[in-house]
Amino acid sequence: MKIIVECWPEKWGLPSIDLNALIVMSYLSFAGVPYERRIPRWKLAFGKEPKFYVDDKEFSSVDELFSHLRKMGVSLEYDVTIVQSADILAFRSYIESVLKPALMESLLYDSKNYVDTVRPALGSMIGFPFSLFVPNALRDRVNSMTFANYNLEYVTESQAAQDIRDHGAECLTQLSHRLSTQKFFLGNKPCSVDAFLFAHLALLLKCPLPSSPLQSHLQGCDNLIHFVNRVLREHFPNFYDEEEEKVKQEKETKRKKESDVVEWPNKRKNQVFAVLFGISAMLFYAFSSGMVTYEGKGAHIAFHSRGNRRRK
Repeated sequence: MKIIVECWPEKWGLPSIDLNALIVMSYLSFAGVPYERRIPRWKLAFGKEPKFYVDDKEFSSVDELFSHLRKMGVSLEYDVTIVQSADILAFRSYIESVLKPALMESLLYDSKNYVDTVRPALGSMIGFPFSLFVPNALRDRVNSMTFANYNLEYVTESQAAQDIRDHGAECLTQLSHRLSTQKFFLGNKPCSVDAFLFAHLALLLKCPLPSSPLQSHLQGCDNLIHFVNRVLREHFPNFYDEEEEKVKQEKETKRKKESDVVEWPNKRKNQVFAVLFGISAMLFYAFSSGMVTYEGKGAHIAFHSRGNRRRK
């Protein structure tokens, strides 16, 4: 069985910035099933959605793919109880209906986050001239789905966005309480909820957003952060190692800049003293060697070349 996962390229220490691809890749990794990660750059450049392939069959949605994989003998939930199965379905629905809109609001609706971080990232992946219009088209499409449950004739977009953020923050709190100190949603063994949870949390946590109350809320949930980093470290080590190195470099750069700021006044003062000392030494040499003489009442300073000094 050959599985191909088409997706947007890697970024921010993640194997992809494609939410559905992150779900599928983490699910397959949990199940120990090999797959091929493929970047369809021309398809992305023309605004087409990435697909998933199992042998000669094509799938557009995660649910369709998971259903087919189960028929092919690939599943994380063969031995779950009826109660656990109900919990899995309930929390998957909760993540998709509440956390996903909040994530999309932070990434694509928020103007500062989109302009400063997301749009440049998307543009660099598809190149000019597609970067001029494809990211905006993607943003419009996602935003229309994000606000689909709101009647914008009665509430403003900003009010709806605030409501989405509030529910998203509450969802993070509930997920944090549910995960508690467990390794995975059901304990020590991963299930499909863990794949959905990882994908949403990883994008929210790793994307360097300049303005995101939802990201700030997540950063206060230590067990969720630990969950994301552990999955990255164990299942996507190449990308996790690169991210760690990048974080170290950024910290070192920041430390050097802060050090320069602290040292700047003293450094500047030393430079001024050095210049003054140099000028003083040059003047002393000029007077002592007779190259410059001082003449009496008119305070006249005369300059002489070595070969034509004034004689007494």
